[in-house]
Amino acid sequence: MKKILVLGAGMIAGPLVRYLLNREYQLTVTSLGIEDAVKLVGGDPNGVAKALDLSDDSTLASLVQ
Repeated sequence: MKKILVLGAGMIAGPLVRYLLNREYQLTVTSLGIEDAVKLVGGDPNGVAKALDLSDDSTLASLVQ
């Protein structure tokens, strides 16, 4: 299964996240506030929501790996 990382859970990310989850990709959605990412993932078993501050280089690097 392909893994995709979405950086940011803003208003335009919703259609993208739904599209990818409907095609059964393993998806990680990040946002500065985790509530937005959780809302977009919507409990889908292929989705993971994480809080991420883009200035946190080490966390960003581990997610991109």
